[in-house]
Amino acid sequence: MHLTFIDVVFTVIVFVFAIMATTHGFLKELFGKLAIIAGIVVAVLFSSKLSPHMEKFINNQAVCIVLAFILLFIAAFLLVKIIQTLIGSVMDGDILKSLDRVLGFVLGALEGLFIVCAILILVCAQPWFDLSVVTDGSFYYKVLAKFIQGPVNYLKGIFV
Repeated sequence: MHLTFIDVVFTVIVFVFAIMATTHGFLKELFGKLAIIAGIVVAVLFSSKLSPHMEKFINNQAVCIVLAFILLFIAAFLLVKIIQTLIGSVMDGDILKSLDRVLGFVLGALEGLFIVCAILILVCAQPWFDLSVVTDGSFYYKVLAKFIQGPVNYLKGIFV
């Protein structure tokens, strides 16, 4: 197997994410991302329902919408973090702590691969430079090509 320079860069990206997630642990990594996603989803879905109730106290509709968004985001974020703390208290033993770290490594490696896919999608979809020199011979490109082809074709239609 021959690794190109871009493969070395991608490998470093994957390992950096994997090691960071290993040090944090699976639960902290997973719930950290879930808290942000849940906060955004809850805030987007329900801020328009909460803001009319706030208009009774605040006369500015824009301020009410922003404040409702922020309050709902914080509430959902904190709820997920409380659940994380409850589940994390179960994972305090040595064996489960090791499992938490191993699963963290796997999650981090998957995050790194996701970033590598995003980079490859942008490199392949952009129309301004011929970067086939970068992808030709790349191990990561060969392995991930079938997964990124759909997004690449979609973005090529947007960039043109």
